[in-house]
Amino acid sequence: MRQDIGDDVRDSNDDDTDADVDSNLADDDGQPTVEANLMQAEAAQNTNEEVRELMLLQAAKHVKMARIQRLLYQQKVAEAVEDAKVGRTHRERRYTFVVDYGQNMELPIFNKEQPGVTYYYSPLSIYNLGIVDHAHDYGGGDIKEHLHCQVYHEGVGKKGANNVSSLIIKTLRDLNLLRNDEVGGELNIIFDNCSGQNKNNTVIKLAVWLSELGYFEKISFIFLVVGHTKNSADRLFNSMKKEYRKHNIFTFEDLVSKLERSDLVTIHQPIANDFLDYDKLLDGIYRKLSGLIKKNHIFTCDDMDDVMKLRQSNLLEH
Repeated sequence: MRQDIGDDVRDSNDDDTDADVDSNLADDDGQPTVEANLMQAEAAQNTNEEVRELMLLQAAKHVKMARIQRLLYQQKVAEAVEDAKVGRTHRERRYTFVVDYGQNMELPIFNKEQPGVTYYYSPLSIYNLGIVDHAHDYGGGDIKEHLHCQVYHEGVGKKGANNVSSLIIKTLRDLNLLRNDEVGGELNIIFDNCSGQNKNNTVIKLAVWLSELGYFEKISFIFLVVGHTKNSADRLFNSMKKEYRKHNIFTFEDLVSKLERSDLVTIHQPIANDFLDYDKLLDGIYRKLSGLIKKNHIFTCDDMDDVMKLRQSNLLEH
């Protein structure tokens, strides 16, 4: 009986204490007091500081990854140029290419005058996929970058994973790098981070397919980090379009003649039969890299392994 009374007393005291605390945080009308508002504000400030700190850490990591990917790009370019200068064989060579779509062009295009009523017509869209060879031999020991640009209109093909894959294969064949009698050394292809065109299952599986066909001992598809994707193709597109911007152009033949004025540019004209359904082909051979494409930026295959190696970046911790 005494124990029960003691418990009642303690419970009663506890209730009073809680009531006292609550009363300090609310006025007579039940509204929050100044102290309660201050406590709320302090908690919100702490939360905001934690969020800010997390955002700064994420931004620092992003910049660090972007820089190391840029350094990797520069390293692969330097290796390709060195191999070309010393004349290494195909089996020993390290090749580095940059693949990127340029801004769409139009046909007809009126660059010198107002188009008149044709302004209200829909012009033909012209697509241009640039593939830069960073170790092109201009002769006499002059080794530097060169733009191979695949130019076609919307009646021939679209812009997407199948088109990118098809034009990569076409360009490598045009350059005689896919040889049945000799295995190449190392192929590096640099891309931006556009998922609809480059960074997708079809294009990445192309690296595995080329490796299994035995065209190169090592193949790496390297993606630059979002927001830091400026590359040599962007600069060479300007050289290619220098004359294009100065003239009115009405035919595809005239367009091509204006685009290939620069010695740094070679124009290729794919036809509809050049575009193959690599998506269907590769989807029937390999499984999808579900959840692995977005966070990784380096995809490597070599003839020593049956697996593709994925890395988030070239940082040591990755």
